[in-house]
Amino acid sequence: MGAVCDLLGPRYGCAFLIMLSAPTVFCMSFVNDAAGYIVGGETWGGGATQLIIMPLVYELIRRAGATPFTAWRIAFFVPGWLHVIMGILVLTLGQDLPDGNLGTLQKKGDVARDKFSKLHTAGIIAASFGMANILARPFGGYTSDLAGRLFGMRGRLWNLRILQTLGGVFCVWLGRANSLPIAVLAMILFSIGAQAACGATFGIIPLGLWGGMFFPPSKYINKSTEQYYYASEWNEEEKQKDLHQNSLKFAENSRSERGKRIQDAEFLAGECMISH
Repeated sequence: MGAVCDLLGPRYGCAFLIMLSAPTVFCMSFVNDAAGYIVGGETWGGGATQLIIMPLVYELIRRAGATPFTAWRIAFFVPGWLHVIMGILVLTLGQDLPDGNLGTLQKKGDVARDKFSKLHTAGIIAASFGMANILARPFGGYTSDLAGRLFGMRGRLWNLRILQTLGGVFCVWLGRANSLPIAVLAMILFSIGAQAACGATFGIIPLGLWGGMFFPPSKYINKSTEQYYYASEWNEEEKQKDLHQNSLKFAENSRSERGKRIQDAEFLAGECMISH
């Protein structure tokens, strides 16, 4: 879209994207499974829309007499038409630049026309931010696993914090750069830090989290175990029916992620108890 903004102006680029996505939203009304309602939720925008506006629209349509099967389909026409309306409003009321629209300013000579060579160079520089994903995100996951093997979950958290901090430092450097080469270098390093932090995040999410980088989850030893953490969502009646067994299996898997140093310490403590 950078080339579209440079050649036609941000107004056309924005309107094109908004109206291009409208048919996708409309088509959600014709899928054969209600799963489309869930999947389409990610295209609705912010949290207020997902949690309040669209459920409210669905409820109003259902109370108007539509069945739940039909109501969620009709609800998708609301964001679909909003896409079309917003695209038209951007074209008619929007403005490319503070001084006016790009085409008008170029005719007056106030803005120089971009040449292909400049756009090509700018595209390569801009693409370097996303291209860092190829190596940076797997690198973040690898360092998370490495820290996890040595220090457990706390190591994974520290790894994420370090990568995020490095990304922030390089972002500040990018903001203070006063030459193009320095700005490009800072942008690439900032991208590596940010994308590596994304990879490190996915090294934490599947394992669950209790405690933090500095403190354990509880001052009571019996409440600091994985078994207590994952079984606490079940009441005694459910435990007697063995409904919590799958949670205990997940707890055992999480326990294996404690890290080599912690496991060695537990092993030595166990050997000492046996010897006594």
